[in-house]
Amino acid sequence: MAITTQLIGKLGGGKLDKIEINFANPASNGTYDVVTVPIPQGVPHIMVLEIKTTASSSSTLPPEIFFDTINKGTYYGPFSAGGVYSSPVTIKAKKNNGSTSAAFTGTVYYAPTGT
Repeated sequence: MAITTQLIGKLGGGKLDKIEINFANPASNGTYDVVTVPIPQGVPHIMVLEIKTTASSSSTLPPEIFFDTINKGTYYGPFSAGGVYSSPVTIKAKKNNGSTSAAFTGTVYYAPTGT
């Protein structure tokens, strides 16, 4: 994670913000809002989510991560996803039928791109 924070910090001109996440396993299947990253409207930011989870790849349908409506993939074990955004982003977790757990802990890092 040190490389991630250094890279984002350099791209953001040294200003790096982060949000710690501890998402508990929901009792039922569905899509859940985890956190909204407060990126100012019209100001490009690089954003990276890094998580660790107990979710298993042996599940019929492992849980999924979304940035707003964009599916960033299924997650189990260490997982990361990112992109450049110019407005607030809601990170969502989807517990699918067959997922034994959707719980995870992690960090969202974000910084202005300097452009």
